[in-house]
Amino acid sequence: MRRLLGPVLCYSTGVAMAPTWTDAARVARTLVPPLSHAAHKGQMGRIAVLGGSLEYTGAPYYAAAATLKVGADLAWVFTAAEAATPIKSYSPELIVIPVYEAARFASADAAAREAEVARFVEGVRAWLARLHALVIGPGLGRDAAAHEGAARVVA
Repeated sequence: MRRLLGPVLCYSTGVAMAPTWTDAARVARTLVPPLSHAAHKGQMGRIAVLGGSLEYTGAPYYAAAATLKVGADLAWVFTAAEAATPIKSYSPELIVIPVYEAARFASADAAAREAEVARFVEGVRAWLARLHALVIGPGLGRDAAAHEGAARVVA
């Protein structure tokens, strides 16, 4: 399996000593667009989290909620159908979209398993053009089929 890493932003503060909160605030002002009354919903950030499973519903919630707290307008969570209701119940601000059923990954039928992985991938890819960023992994669990689907989304 290929390991993929998206663009990584590195910013030098130009300060020789350890950065301070003042330095961090200066950097943040250069990276975060100013708020405007002329801005429309979604212009300040559309972020999605691909993660969550029956066992791990908190991780994708906290990841998506954090994007809203730092200024993103819209936050999606692409998750297992079994995790969608618990995650949605944590916050009405999140857009929660079930993109696969984990129970179908356990199928002994390889064709059924592959069909569910394909449904997973297409369910996420349908939204990618609308997003500014996609966070992959919080609470995804250890299911190999879920990992395969996540890898195919970015391939």
